Amino acid sequence: MPNPDAAPVPPPEPEAGACCQSGCEPCVYDLYWEAVDRYERALAEWEKSQSVQTSPPAAKLRTQAFD
Repeated sequence: MPNPDAAPVPPPEPEAGACCQSGCEPCVYDLYWEAVDRYERALAEWEKSQSVQTSPPAAKLRTQAFD
């Protein structure tokens, strides 16, 4: 089972020559860029969740300010 706290993995790029240049709908590159968009959104959410998990609670921040 994959680790739920693991960073998302970028999609693999299409291999050279994967596009047949015949105007397919969707093209392998259309699918790739859609996957890149999903990956970037997932990565941003993951980074946000990691910063929340590693940030000290607000109360602890307030007490540290006066130490």
